[in-house]
Amino acid sequence: MKAAVLPEIGKPLEIRDVPQPEIGPDEVLIATQTCGICRTDVHIQDGLAYVPQLPHIPGHEPAGLVAAMGDRVRGFEEGQMVVPHLFLTCGQCTYCRTGRDAQCTDVGGIIGVTTEGGFAEYFKAPAANLLHVPAGVSCDIAGLTSCAVITAVHAFRRARISVGDTVGVLGTGGIGQILIQILKHAGARVVGLSRSGRSLEIASQVGADLCVKLGDESAA
Repeated sequence: MKAAVLPEIGKPLEIRDVPQPEIGPDEVLIATQTCGICRTDVHIQDGLAYVPQLPHIPGHEPAGLVAAMGDRVRGFEEGQMVVPHLFLTCGQCTYCRTGRDAQCTDVGGIIGVTTEGGFAEYFKAPAANLLHVPAGVSCDIAGLTSCAVITAVHAFRRARISVGDTVGVLGTGGIGQILIQILKHAGARVVGLSRSGRSLEIASQVGADLCVKLGDESAA
């Protein structure tokens, strides 16, 4: 299969022919339909975060269609669209059992970050990590849920926002723009803050009530 491979830290990705992933009895092979590009991918390439075993296939915002299943997999059918939960966790530690599995004490990897990801024609994941994508949701949107969307949702839940609250979103890039939409849906008044005029334009388009360009003396 074709894949975009990081050969070395600091080097450009290369399109290579690589072996298709082999699945175990509890795993699913997924035909990649789309995969988002996250700033973390850039940090990995630059050696600033999660240095993986090289060469590495990045891509941690994939969505795809079930292509094959291990012998013990149930609840999925070939051709179904799925997205993965990225953390390959133990499922047994206190964090896993209390819904904080991103803090698992025995994490086995992170799909697309420390293990092979979605910058390839196929990727694999444990069936227990896969979520069905509802009908009507596009691959482009579904792929973002693995990282960008759940990051924004987590911030929203931790903030405990009530209807009518005024909330500042510091940074109006991709995750900030998603968070703005969630906050507006929850009935909050949203102030977007950023140094980027372009991202503030988009923040206004997706619902921010007020946008402030940081570093602008008039903002005070």
